[in-house]
Amino acid sequence: MSCKEEFIEIFKENITRSGADALLDYLTNKSDFFTAPASARYHGAYEGGLCEHSLNVYHCLVDYLNRERVNELYGLEYSPETVALVALLHDVCKAGCYKKTFRNVKGEDGQWRQVPSYQFDDPLPYGHGEKSVYIVNGYLRRGQGQRGQGVSDVSPGVCSVCCRYGGDVFSGGGELIFDLPSQLQAPLAHLQVVLGGVTGEKWV
Repeated sequence: MSCKEEFIEIFKENITRSGADALLDYLTNKSDFFTAPASARYHGAYEGGLCEHSLNVYHCLVDYLNRERVNELYGLEYSPETVALVALLHDVCKAGCYKKTFRNVKGEDGQWRQVPSYQFDDPLPYGHGEKSVYIVNGYLRRGQGQRGQGVSDVSPGVCSVCCRYGGDVFSGGGELIFDLPSQLQAPLAHLQVVLGGVTGEKWV
């Protein structure tokens, strides 16, 4: 199964709220989400890297939330739809932002050569996290309440690009959680910020 096929399968199985089909159609047919890189020179700096990176974050987040310690000590518990929204769509803002180009690289023989590369060129410089929220909110609507608190299941705004809050993850007592895999610090921190902002509760 290709990364694109896996992404679509997970998306369809978990993201079911109103507007999901339209969002998937945008990602599939009206953007370069499935062929774009995840960055210009670092992680996923190759064709299809953005989709692959999003899947990696999804699987890491699912595995992390399934840890016994995470459930019992930190009390992190989110719906499959919320997890899919956070992980799969956290970098949707990068679609349409990378242009193919070349860069000079010095080889082992000391000679400079041009190699394929990408250049970041954002046609809508709205802000990393803010732009993802803007795009996703154009399609999806809030889900139903959860945990009996009358809280709307995390809105599309939850994917307000997770890296905005990277590393600022604390337990309910203000103690920094050190055992978070680096790829998960940002998504979980964002869940904390968004859910805490909605309910006033400490969710981790």
